[in-house]
Formats: sequence, C-alpha cells, structure tokens
Amino acid sequence: MISRSNNYTGKDPEKAQLRKDLDHLNVLINAYNSIHSAVYKIKFHPIAKTQQGLEALQLHTDHLPTVDRVRIVAIAHREETSPKTSCTSPGGDEYSSFGQRLIKGKDAEAIAKLWRELTFNATRGSMCHTPPYALRFESKGKVLFETTVCWECENFEVIGDDGRKSWYGFIADDNKAKALLDKLRKTLPNPLLERALLKGGGQ
Repeated sequence: MISRSNNYTGKDPEKAQLRKDLDHLNVLINAYNSIHSAVYKIKFHPIAKTQQGLEALQLHTDHLPTVDRVRIVAIAHREETSPKTSCTSPGGDEYSSFGQRLIKGKDAEAIAKLWRELTFNATRGSMCHTPPYALRFESKGKVLFETTVCWECENFEVIGDDGRKSWYGFIADDNKAKALLDKLRKTLPNPLLERALLKGGGQ
C-alpha cells in the first residue's frame, strides 16, 4: 500500500489530484496482488490449470466432504504371481489385487479424516508410482474421489482439468501419513507391502 502525504489539506488542486492518482494506483496494486495470488496457487498446483480445477482438487484433498463409505483395495503388482482379483485406477491403469474391503459409517469417516490431515504438497513426489492401496471415498451412493496411493513415491493419482492422469504429492514420512498407512494395513493387510517392510525397504 502506498501511503498518502500527510501535508495534504484538501485545498490545493494539485495535491487533490495527487491523492486521486494515489488512490487509483492503490486500486491497481490491490487488483494485481489478488490476481498474482490466484496465479501463484494455480502455478504450484500443476494438476489444476484453472481456479475451478483448484477448487475441485481441494475437494479431493484437505476439503474432502464427509463420507459414509470407503472402499480399500490392496494392490498387487506384476511380480506377484497369485493375485485374487483385479482393479482399474481412475486413470485407466489395471492392477491385480489381493482383495478389497468396504468400510462404512464412522469407521469410513475415520479413514477420510486421516486422508484430509495428510500434508499435501504439489511439488512433492517422484516420477514413479507403485501404490500398495487404492481408495474410493463415497457419500450417499456417490463416488466423491478415488485414487491409488504410494508412500514410497510420495504421490497419489488424480485426474487433471484436461482429463489426463497425473500424480499429486504428499509428505509420506510424517506422523500423519504413517497414521493413514497403519490404519490401512490393519484394516486390509497387503502381503507385498508387508514383505517389503519386513525386509526393511519400500514403504
């Protein structure tokens, strides 16, 4: 904000014009700052190319609405020779799986709460994706959001404004991310993940 002159008395036409000019300049600066703030948010949320896309992304992360059902899928990968079923990610990737479990009511919302509390970060994550779990959040029969989540690569799958698959980052080594992973492991163990943890590697 540009400060006005303390010497202005309101009687000098030149000073009156200067005050009008300063007021106009302040309006322009405030408008610029608002636009810059919006552009900054979109720039560092590369999945969301528009303000509408940014708002949609927030509804899939820390502003996820209340849910009444969460479907968990324990994902197997190509090296696994005896998967029980298969699943398809939102982006069209096909995974074999060890099975799935549907969680309802308060238990479902407890998982959603852990999801909302993750430390989401657009610039976090690797250019790899080997998820141990797929999640589908539902409310009143409607799918709110579904994704695959990888703690090792610190990312999860999303669909961008342009309809293309992409990944969004989160901090996977803090207590919030560990709490979600622990909850999923207790609810539906993933043998592939458990073996990796037993060896001291992976997630």
